[in-house]
Amino acid sequence: MKSGTVFLAGHARDRCGTTGTAAIEVCFVDQMHSHRHAPLEPAVGRISRERVLPMAVALPASFPQHMRTSAYAQADGAAVLDDLADARTGLVQASSPLADQIFHTFGIAEAHPLVHTGEIRASAWHFELRDTITSWARTRGVPVV
Repeated sequence: MKSGTVFLAGHARDRCGTTGTAAIEVCFVDQMHSHRHAPLEPAVGRISRERVLPMAVALPASFPQHMRTSAYAQADGAAVLDDLADARTGLVQASSPLADQIFHTFGIAEAHPLVHTGEIRASAWHFELRDTITSWARTRGVPVV
């Protein structure tokens, strides 16, 4: 499994020879043209905003449920470039506060799938993804709780 963050961090470190701290910005949008840096929405054949469903976070029943929806969620932070490129515990540690910020948009205090100490909480993942995430974590040496 290779995320955009891991790919970009690996490129910056391994091909460009950079090191140090990287700024990270994560944006979830209901449609591409909702992002402030996206190209303008085409005037011909465009999708009506009324037909686009807002995003919502669904959690397993053992975690607090919330029905708040949103068309835009953003998080930002910083991480050591090597931690992102290596895709191990440091990546999970960097991702956890970003996920928390995204979840705040939906009225949820904490992103249960990730733990700030760099662990994956298997019970918080949807059953369709649980085995894949657990397998990835174990091959990368990321603790699963």
